[in-house]
Amino acid sequence: MVVENIVGLLAPEKRKLSSQQVVEQLRPVLKDVGKNEEAFIYFSAPQSGQELTINVYGEDEKTTADYAMQVAGFFEQTPGFTDTKIRYRPGRPEIKIIVDPARAALFGLNPTEVGNILHAQTRGLRATYFRQAGEEVETVVRLKMEQTDSLEAVKGLLIPTPRGGQVALEQIARFDYSLAPSEIWRNNKQRMIQVSSNISKMSLERAADKAKQIIAQIPFTTDYSAEIGGDYATGCRRSEILKTR
Repeated sequence: MVVENIVGLLAPEKRKLSSQQVVEQLRPVLKDVGKNEEAFIYFSAPQSGQELTINVYGEDEKTTADYAMQVAGFFEQTPGFTDTKIRYRPGRPEIKIIVDPARAALFGLNPTEVGNILHAQTRGLRATYFRQAGEEVETVVRLKMEQTDSLEAVKGLLIPTPRGGQVALEQIARFDYSLAPSEIWRNNKQRMIQVSSNISKMSLERAADKAKQIIAQIPFTTDYSAEIGGDYATGCRRSEILKTR
């Protein structure tokens, strides 16, 4: 999981130094902070106007984030790169209810039917409209809040069966705990996390060569990869177009 803590400066009228001056003074003082904790510090005030971006691809959010952290770590250790950051926000905790088709079938149910019943019990279904003084109000029927306000309560929800009986949800389903992504970035239909770093006293071409060396050091497993994006990738595509004309 990636956790970000932000420290901001006072308003310009309340300090004597510019943002860039503060950054230049803090950079050598904080250069070793976090190296032993897989953490790093970046400054949002760029030293130059140029930035190099690496796109890290993979479907599993945690694994992709771990690779992105490795990329960021190499950026921080490589001279010429400053203010490395990861464009990624950890997701919110979620619980997935996975219905076991075989168990559900023993009670004459299937996963789709169970899902529809749970939706009706927790989110509710529109039963009718209440009309008064020319206004129409939707009427939704669902369980009381206290019947679904905890995991234990949800596990104990009773699912009616076609045979006239009932079965507790936990008897036909399992509960998986995970993180739901706050946002999903995709490029060419692939899920990705971006790592970027400002370039200091170095051409974009030279920075790209160093970035390629960084990517080569990371042992990506099958279905995970990284490539240079941003301005460099756009420039490469333009060069390819020009060469074909």
